[in-house]
Amino acid sequence: MELVYLWVEDYKNIKKQGFNFSPRFDCKYDEDTKELTIDKNEDYVSIFPDNINITAIVGENGSGKSTISEVLATFSFQEYHSSYKKDFLVFFNGKKFVFKQGFTGEPVSFNIKNNTAFEYSKQNKSRTIDIIYFSNDVASIFNNPNFAYRLQYYHHIDAYYQENKNLMTNNKYNTNREKLNKLEIFNKRLQNILLKDEKILTHISDRFIFDSYKRELHLYEIGAYIVSNKDFMDLLGVEKITGNTVFKDNIDLGERFLKLLILFRLSNHFFDNESNEIVKSIKDEFNQKDFNIENCMNIFDKISKIDKKENIYTQDNIKNILETFDYLKNEIWIEKDKKIISDDFKSSNELLNLLFQEINRTNFFNSQDLNYNYFTLSSGEREYVSIFVALIHHLLRISENSSGTNNEFILLFDEAELGLHPNWQKRLIKDIVYLTFAPKTK
Repeated sequence: MELVYLWVEDYKNIKKQGFNFSPRFDCKYDEDTKELTIDKNEDYVSIFPDNINITAIVGENGSGKSTISEVLATFSFQEYHSSYKKDFLVFFNGKKFVFKQGFTGEPVSFNIKNNTAFEYSKQNKSRTIDIIYFSNDVASIFNNPNFAYRLQYYHHIDAYYQENKNLMTNNKYNTNREKLNKLEIFNKRLQNILLKDEKILTHISDRFIFDSYKRELHLYEIGAYIVSNKDFMDLLGVEKITGNTVFKDNIDLGERFLKLLILFRLSNHFFDNESNEIVKSIKDEFNQKDFNIENCMNIFDKISKIDKKENIYTQDNIKNILETFDYLKNEIWIEKDKKIISDDFKSSNELLNLLFQEINRTNFFNSQDLNYNYFTLSSGEREYVSIFVALIHHLLRISENSSGTNNEFILLFDEAELGLHPNWQKRLIKDIVYLTFAPKTK
């Protein structure tokens, strides 16, 4: 179905206003007479393929462009707020018009002029069509925590949000959202896409062929938890942490990893009163000379009382990580060996899986050019790739589940091209259309 019209009764700065999304039809709604007029544009000539339509929403800052995106995204939310009960959407299914509203109560009552064929959807919810939302980080509607919290439970609402564009982020916001919705995080999405076609991103650049990967454990991230906690700082015996390291460089690497692992485990209970007591109780053993894995396991026995993860933090799992990872710098450990794309992201080591879930960065490599990898891309290239990884993921998800209504969707791009080079801003739509009809994505 094609989105044709949106009527907004009262939402933020938009009041009693209609929006036409299809150049094939012109809709006008008269609230006083409750009449909706739909006229066909007889002179319309499509410049797009038969089953795609692109509409631009243009206006000055503050005019409500993003608000329209927010209304459409909220329409797809199951608990559509009752105060919006007079808002409605008009779709065209190729034969007749279909009217949907978000409110579950009485349908909006109106007359259709000029004998247009129509039906009122028995399913009041407009969730039969997936909405996939793209934006830049600053303007994203999902930056509103209340709005995001309500919507992030539903897997068809996917704000491809990244906290730090300079890394392939696996930040806590994204991780929690993906856990709730059972969606794959960026790294897994990219791996799945490359498994289907390792050249699928070469429409952006001929160099974008990635056939292997290495993962990194960025343990320095736990510093954000401990710097503001007096008990943690007392445990480390320092007044402040400077630079990108928690420990001085002269500490043994094995000891360094074990202690960072203890801090990581405790940081997951940062707001528990019990954890503060444990931090105080382990101080002597934590700072013992020639600290080793036995000291570490003694401390883990105490922490297990509050998190019950003794079957994850085992000696075998810890030794396996130390054997398969090298220290890079700044509390970062990197896999010694590259893995091919077909290798499963998930490890048999449950501790490693836990670390991957929280503090992982994955770097993808091109075996034809050893000096070329994902981390060497410019910030603009990474931004562009992130847009298309999300897009391809959903195109594949929908095409693989083509039964029912899941093969129809609305893509909302709310100034997603900001920050890109002007040449890439110009080619964004062209690349979207190309990928939508690429053989691999149907």
